[in-house]
Amino acid sequence: MSSSVPARQGVVRQGLRRAAWLLGMGLAVSFLGAGCRQRDGMQRCCDVVLINIDTLRADHLGAYGYVRNTSPAIDRLAREGALFSQALAASSYTRESVSALFTGRYPSCAGTVGWDAHPGAESPSLAESLRRAGYFTVMLTLTTMLGHPSFARGFERVEHLTDQWGLSRAGPRLAERAVELWGQGRGNKKRFFYLHFLDPHGPYDPPPEVLARFGEPVSASVPDLYRDVRPRLPELVRDGFGPRDARFLEMVRRYDAEIAHTDEAIALLLKGLEKGGDLAHTLVVVTADHGEEFLEHGFVEHAWTLYQEVLHVPLIFWRPGLVAAGRYAGWVSAVDVAPTLLHLLGVRLPATFDGVPLLRQPRFPSPWVADVPERPVFAELWIGERNVARSVLFQGWKYIAATRWLEPHERPAAAARENEARQQSEGGTVLAQQGVMREELFRLAFDPQERRNLVRRAEQVADQMRAKLDGLARRCSPRAERRSLSPEEAERMRMLGYGGEEAR
Repeated sequence: MSSSVPARQGVVRQGLRRAAWLLGMGLAVSFLGAGCRQRDGMQRCCDVVLINIDTLRADHLGAYGYVRNTSPAIDRLAREGALFSQALAASSYTRESVSALFTGRYPSCAGTVGWDAHPGAESPSLAESLRRAGYFTVMLTLTTMLGHPSFARGFERVEHLTDQWGLSRAGPRLAERAVELWGQGRGNKKRFFYLHFLDPHGPYDPPPEVLARFGEPVSASVPDLYRDVRPRLPELVRDGFGPRDARFLEMVRRYDAEIAHTDEAIALLLKGLEKGGDLAHTLVVVTADHGEEFLEHGFVEHAWTLYQEVLHVPLIFWRPGLVAAGRYAGWVSAVDVAPTLLHLLGVRLPATFDGVPLLRQPRFPSPWVADVPERPVFAELWIGERNVARSVLFQGWKYIAATRWLEPHERPAAAARENEARQQSEGGTVLAQQGVMREELFRLAFDPQERRNLVRRAEQVADQMRAKLDGLARRCSPRAERRSLSPEEAERMRMLGYGGEEAR
């Protein structure tokens, strides 16, 4: 009789193991049901929409504390998703920034920098990784800046919905086209869509009915950012143009209205996905390629500096049931987006990434939560006709080192020369070996506007930050592709604000 006890115990243990296995399988199926869906008898993990909004400052969204109601659709995604409150673009220039977003590498590591920046062949892109994993990859844009073939790598379908400037109000068109292509589907393939909205990029020309929601016109004079403000900025500032001036306030009002119009387009996109029954199974990511200056440091627009107004961008991951809702602090970068997506989707990460996954699953089958590591976060700008600078942010300190620096009053004339330089020279010459001509060090917790330069008062910290930038420089050498832009390419650049009206 005693000899049967171990046998019975073995049967019990086997039964317990089987019960535990069945329970685990039940939880797994429950979780996968929340994050995936069945189609034609096959398990199908979530689709992905990556929304990149050109020239969108984080602090002009309600989710980031803005007083105007510019972004109800984005705010909803932020409430229900993971919002990273301290996300930085990798550059203040679109091509460098998107190269970093696509490759998970900083601009000087990702490929070519400068006016004609684009990802290098040595840097695997997010779209390439997802396409190899079986995704139907689509890129839709409203900007002329991403026409280089390297940006299209990995995308099965690419559509630039404009080849000219002047589509300030085209956000709904992009949303409608995305829903149309989304609905076509590709059998059992998962879907990855990259959508690049142009607004709120200058010259700030929102639909009148959207602008009217932000009150009456502040000024009868509506200065054009590129024709009126930038070329004459020193003169305008002497005349009182600034945060208390009606002309300036009207310019910001129009910028905000363009955000609101883009937000409406995103609402249209979400509604279309919901109508087709796909929204609940789609991971939506919202970010921006860079922000915009409004005289915080004496100038306007972007692609001139690396201050927070042009680097601080939104970053939101939305997928209820898969990603836990929450607001997460800690400095993160655009280079973290690609590794986060691949890690979450179970796709192998390339070894080349500078970024790190920002989401982790604490235990199966619970939702993914933020995991923000403490490490240096970099940004770069390599436009030789303007400014060349690198920045690093670490433990609350931010350090900027410029090897070429034009003061605000020098920039209008430089902008006027840009178009001619691109046609006659090399499409962007990087002045990387000139030595540092300007250094700035800020303690952001106490000086978020970056007003007090502490580089001479905190020399030990400055040395540490220099060493971090030196480490990046040793790892990545900037390369500028030496080619002249065609007159058509140069004109498109000028119409996007990268060139003066005098260059016409």
